[in-house]
Amino acid sequence: MRNFKLQQNIILKLATALVVVLYGVTFFSLSVTQAAINEEINYQGKLLDSTSSPVADGNYSIVFTLYDAPTAGNVEWTETDTVTVTSGLFSVMLGSTTALTGVDFNQTLYLGINVAADGEMTPRKILGAVPAAFEANNAQTVGGVASTSLLRSDQADTIAASTASSLLTITQSGAGDILNIFDGGTEVFSVIDGGNVGVGTTTPSSKFSVGGDIHVTGAFKDSNNSAGTNGYVLQTTVSGTSWVATSSLGISGGASVTFGTDNQVPFMNAGGTDYEYDADFTFDGTILTLGGTGLSLSGNTANIALGSNYLSGDGDDEGVYVDVSGNVGIGTTSPSSKLDVWGDFRVGTSGTPTLLVDTAADAVTVNNTFTLTGQATGGSNECLQVDTNGVVTATGSGCGGGSSLLTDAGLTTYLIDINDNFSVGTTTSLGQFTIATSSASAAVAFAQYGAGDILNIFDGGTEVFTILDGGDVGIGTESPVSKLNIYDTTDN
Repeated sequence: MRNFKLQQNIILKLATALVVVLYGVTFFSLSVTQAAINEEINYQGKLLDSTSSPVADGNYSIVFTLYDAPTAGNVEWTETDTVTVTSGLFSVMLGSTTALTGVDFNQTLYLGINVAADGEMTPRKILGAVPAAFEANNAQTVGGVASTSLLRSDQADTIAASTASSLLTITQSGAGDILNIFDGGTEVFSVIDGGNVGVGTTTPSSKFSVGGDIHVTGAFKDSNNSAGTNGYVLQTTVSGTSWVATSSLGISGGASVTFGTDNQVPFMNAGGTDYEYDADFTFDGTILTLGGTGLSLSGNTANIALGSNYLSGDGDDEGVYVDVSGNVGIGTTSPSSKLDVWGDFRVGTSGTPTLLVDTAADAVTVNNTFTLTGQATGGSNECLQVDTNGVVTATGSGCGGGSSLLTDAGLTTYLIDINDNFSVGTTTSLGQFTIATSSASAAVAFAQYGAGDILNIFDGGTEVFTILDGGDVGIGTESPVSKLNIYDTTDN
């Protein structure tokens, strides 16, 4: 191993180039013209052997390293150069092999040297600065502009000038926003490409858009820069705005809107000159009430619009349903006739209905006399009546054109009285079953077209009179074998 000694001299050429003073500038584009510099450090030294004599002439490999500490520490930069040594003297430009642009010179640095892999010499050499570098560190101008005239981005600052020109000009030639101002992380003011301005919104859709409340203490000006007259209203003219008198909107004679009490709603009077109010016309925010004669609709197209086709007491989908054909449904949304009722049906004026249709029991109940009437030629005639005792009476004429229960003479055809006696052809009951006729025809006729018996008459549970199929008659026997069989069990 060879032992080297070094007499060294480090010259920082144009050291100001290594001390970069950067002022952050907002809104300004500065064009600074200055001479180009060589960002290298000139290093000169004399290389001696262990006897303090100059080493032999020739090329030597030397490793140069910058540290942030006199011993150990972090390597900030390093390069290896082949240096020509003459009479022990050499000169090299540090940074010619590995650029120094990434080195932070705003700190104390130490240079380590290792010649021909002989081991790094100690101690490391501290880097100093030439006088020009001190001047650069205290620079008061940037490109000829005083540093106090520049706007800082790292702290609060102020723009101030005394000039007739614009204090600040912002030019955006691309498609990005022109200006964004933030309150912390929230964008509160925006000027987007095209010039639309937004306050409280980042996407203004017009020249001025506000996302939030507006408090104005001055006057609103229209397109003519007029603040209007007291009582005027601001009207849009499509292309602008204009203050106009209320009379131009159909309100004349100095009309004023007067609000009544108890939720009364103002309305225009018949002459169209003023607003009035009435206790019969109120609105409490939920219910609109019409008193007096109520609601009147007129005209060929007058109607009441039903939400979702329902007329309901509470506004839900229930109650009376009216379809597009005018069919009305109660309890159904698909009425197939002018009135469809799905559910119980009650008619009456008291707690007990006169007529009750009970769908659960499949029953129709009438609590008073129930009468069905028909229209006969020349007038109205009573046809069928059920009284409170359950007696069914058929009277009158003209019910069904002669095909009803009534005779042509208008006499009662049949009657069920309160004793459950059934009478046909008479109103006088002679027994449980009475048939009366005054015609030449038979009072009772039986016709059997099948194979069964024609007639069976019982005394309690015993058959006492029989007419079989074919006409054989049996008295006291159910199986006569001749035209007339009489069998008496008491006759021995």
